[in-house]
Amino acid sequence: MKQFDKTALLFEILLGSDMFLVNRKIEEIHSSIEYNRVCSCIPSISKTQTLKDIVDQFEALDIYGILSMTRALEVERQINEMDRRLSAFPSINPYLVEPEQVKNYSVSTVGNVNVEISAQGMKLNEFTTHTGVLPSHRKKIVKLKAFNWYKEAKASIAEMIETSKLFLTKIRKSRVRYKSLTAQYLVLTLITVAAVVYLSFFPETLLWRTNSFGDYRQLIFTALGGAMIFSYLIVSLLHIDYQTFGFRMASKVRQQVVRQESLITQLDNKSEKFERELVDMAGKPRKMNIATTSVGVINEYRKFNATDLLDYVYCESEYYHNKHSKKLLFHNIFFVLGFIASAAILLLQTVLAL
Repeated sequence: MKQFDKTALLFEILLGSDMFLVNRKIEEIHSSIEYNRVCSCIPSISKTQTLKDIVDQFEALDIYGILSMTRALEVERQINEMDRRLSAFPSINPYLVEPEQVKNYSVSTVGNVNVEISAQGMKLNEFTTHTGVLPSHRKKIVKLKAFNWYKEAKASIAEMIETSKLFLTKIRKSRVRYKSLTAQYLVLTLITVAAVVYLSFFPETLLWRTNSFGDYRQLIFTALGGAMIFSYLIVSLLHIDYQTFGFRMASKVRQQVVRQESLITQLDNKSEKFERELVDMAGKPRKMNIATTSVGVINEYRKFNATDLLDYVYCESEYYHNKHSKKLLFHNIFFVLGFIASAAILLLQTVLAL
C-alpha cells in the first residue's frame, strides 16, 4: 500500500470519509495500467469456469459509486488480482482478440491461449504437443474448443450490435446545446453585419473604400476588417461544428452498426477456414502457431464503446466539452476578438474625427 493511501485510510478511520481523497483515488484507479488492461480484456474473455467470476466481479465493481477509502483500496486490490489472474491464465477468445490484448497478455498465437481441459487450466500448446494423447482425442478437444469460441464470439457480436442499435435510437434525436455560445454567435453576427454595412455604404468610410485615408487610418481599418471577418468565420465554423455534432455522432454509430453487422459474415467465413486448419494441425502433436490477430474479427469495428455512448446520450454538451474543450476555448477567444474588432470599426471613425 502506498504511503498516501495509508495516510488517507488513517485519516478516514479517525475523522470519517473525505470524498476529495476518495475521488482522487477513484481517478487513480481508473487511469491505472491494470484497470485499463482488464477493462479492454473483459469483452474478449472466453467464459471458462476459471475466469467467469472475473467478469462478474468486474461488472459489479461500480468504481464511480465508491464512497470510502476503504472500499476504494478494496476495489484496487480486486483489479490488481484480476490483472494477475488474466496474466497467468489468458483465456481469450481468438475471434474477439484485439492487438492491445495480444501485447498485454502475450497471446500472439492461438497456442498461447489458455483453455480448460479436464478441469485443468493450460495453454492450448501444452495439450496439442502432449505425445500421449491419441490423435482422435486431440482432434475432438480442438473441435470442441474452436466451436465454443465461435459460439461465444457470435453471441458477443450480436450483443454488441443490439447495444449499438439501442444507443442509436436515443442518439438520433440528440443535440449539443450551449445557450451562452449561441448568444455569442448571434451577438457577433449582428455586430459583424453592422460593421460590414458601415464599411460598405456609410459616407464616413468612403475615404477607406476609395483608399484615400491617411496611411495609418487605412491600415487600422483594413486590419480591423480582416480580424473581424476572420474571427467571424472561425466562430461560425465552430458553431456549425457543435450544432451538427449530434448528427455526426448518429451517423458514426449507424456506420458502426453496419460494420458490426458485417462481422457476422466475416466470423462465419474466418471460422470455417480457421477451424478446419486447427483440426488438421491437431492430427499430430504440434504447436498451434496461427496468429491470433489473423483470426480476430473485431479490430477497428468498435469505434465507440458502451461507456462513451452512455456518457453522450445523457449529457451531450458535457461529452462534447470533455472531447473538444479546445474548440470551445477557441470559440470564446475568437468571439472576443471579433467583437472588439467590429465594435472598434463602428466607433473608431468617431474617435479619429475628434
